[in-house]
Amino acid sequence: YIDPQTKHFKYASAGHRGWHFSPANGFIELASTGMVLGADEDAKWDLAESPQLQNGDFLMIMTDGISEATSASGEEFGIDRMHDFVRQHADISASELVDQLYDHIKIFTKGTMQQDDITMVIVKVTE
Repeated sequence: YIDPQTKHFKYASAGHRGWHFSPANGFIELASTGMVLGADEDAKWDLAESPQLQNGDFLMIMTDGISEATSASGEEFGIDRMHDFVRQHADISASELVDQLYDHIKIFTKGTMQQDDITMVIVKVTE
């Protein structure tokens, strides 16, 4: 959750990678908070906290199906490609970013069978 007074984001990533993207400061990888959801029925997850958020910042948690999506030539989509895409589209809403990033991944992987889930949660900080 995002505390509206302190503008800090508290989260449990459940084993998935996450990032705080600030147009002014770039990407900060969020700390992982435990094992993947569903791997252990008794698992517990600690909460971690992001740096203070500013208007226009994005928070992103994604499954590895995004970075590991492969093109017809076997090249992985990768984290750097995802970061570049977000940087270039930092002026759009979170829902538009989800849609456009998903479309970009589908174009990149055209002609290949999807091997893993592609799941992302993206939040954009606004006033």
